[in-house]
Amino acid sequence: MASPPCFQLQTLHPNSINDGKIEEQKSKELLEVEIISKGHIKPASPTPPLLRIYKFSILDQLNVHVYVPLVYFYPNDQTSNSNNLSEIISERRNLLKKSLSETLSYFYPFAGKIKDHLHIDCNDDGVFYIEARVNHNLFNFLSRPKNSLIHNLLPFHPSCDELISKKCIAMIQVNIFNCGGIAIGIYTSHKLVDGQTHLTFFKAWPANSSGFSQQIFPSLISPSLFLQNPNFPKDSSLFMWPSLKYQRKNVTRRLAFEGSNLVALKAKIGANPSRVTAVTGLIWKCVMSASKTRWGCQKPSILSLAVNLRERNFPPMTPYAIGNIYWSAIAQLESNSNLGLDFLIGRLRESVEQINSDFIEDFKGLDIPMLTNLIFLMDDKSGDGIEAWITLDEQDMKIVEQDPELLAFASLDPSPCDTL
Repeated sequence: MASPPCFQLQTLHPNSINDGKIEEQKSKELLEVEIISKGHIKPASPTPPLLRIYKFSILDQLNVHVYVPLVYFYPNDQTSNSNNLSEIISERRNLLKKSLSETLSYFYPFAGKIKDHLHIDCNDDGVFYIEARVNHNLFNFLSRPKNSLIHNLLPFHPSCDELISKKCIAMIQVNIFNCGGIAIGIYTSHKLVDGQTHLTFFKAWPANSSGFSQQIFPSLISPSLFLQNPNFPKDSSLFMWPSLKYQRKNVTRRLAFEGSNLVALKAKIGANPSRVTAVTGLIWKCVMSASKTRWGCQKPSILSLAVNLRERNFPPMTPYAIGNIYWSAIAQLESNSNLGLDFLIGRLRESVEQINSDFIEDFKGLDIPMLTNLIFLMDDKSGDGIEAWITLDEQDMKIVEQDPELLAFASLDPSPCDTL
């Protein structure tokens, strides 16, 4: 299966689950999702007693047990009639479960439960797994998706009280559309899973289900490199996630930067910035401009950019090392600073360059600022462009989404079908 674009879901609305039917309460449209089965997928091979307890690293300790929701969409690429469509769907269901079980033998912490703030009990309880039938055509659904409906494709609603008490590392819902397309909704706990870990797991699972000769095996070396500190306050993770304590009216928008527009943006900036730095700098500039428009003055700003430590470690770690192996590069902007794009890019570069192999050896003294606004970047399907999910205060977003400089390089909330 090809890996399609994924969605980070942050604009949340309540819904309820009743008799296997998920009913949207905040929308006139209804996405009928019928639960077929619920259970747990256990590892194909039992975890040895020696590996029963997995220690969190110090970097894991700094992260809160919060579930990050993502949904992957897989259109049906086979032409079939109604007779053999059911056979194809049945085969795919069985293959997904079998390959997940095999994958969990290597990603065994994913099949365990969080024991406390220092350990995972790798007890092979398995990944909570739901299969569901969706009375909708996948292509039609993606032509203009709504966040309030996409949430129905997840095992639990993000605001569900039951979700808060879960100790699982991963929970999955496989949604089968009536056209044969599939949407896989997954929760992973940020207590163990950073962005790269999530991608590693989601590369390994399809590799097993597709029968690729080149399988992906994780490295569990992080706890031995970044030793845990039992004396570290167990509530310290809240300092890394202060935005969880704020209840504001936020909205999320998708911005698609096509590859050709990124080339133009980088040319405008000069000095050959990376794609991520260029997009991040532009969004930062537009958010700061919106703040100045809204409040009548330019306020100080701090931008935190997640930096993957795997490639910056010496010697470099495998990209398949699992755990929270990242740190935040901090770029600061004082009141009435220059809002020129090249100036902001320079600040970003300076902050990222500080996170090198020497810093990794002695990172514990870095101050941790408090953040509230979120930007999530991912490759588009072509691999040349970038899709940005931006969550801001509603009033700030009204200004940002009309910024002509931003819209010169990005399309606001385009249809995902344009990239299928």
